[in-house]
Amino acid sequence: MTKLLIILLFLFGCTNTERVRITERYESGNPRTEITTKDGHIQLMRVFFENGDVQAVQNYKDGKLHGKSIVYDIDGNVLLLSLIHI
Repeated sequence: MTKLLIILLFLFGCTNTERVRITERYESGNPRTEITTKDGHIQLMRVFFENGDVQAVQNYKDGKLHGKSIVYDIDGNVLLLSLIHI
């Protein structure tokens, strides 16, 4: 499934100058990973627990980690908060 996500990201990211959202899902239908791209570059990636709660949020600029990244535990408590500026 991860390979499919990467292939879709490549296909849509390289040919589309608009914002594209790609979602990989658990068998339950809940999102597993959601990637938003614009102009071929990742802007935002969100990772989810199987119950649908957010596990991590990572911001990107020009396809590289940039800005705030947050990792949560299953109860919604912040485990890691980082600020990356390039």
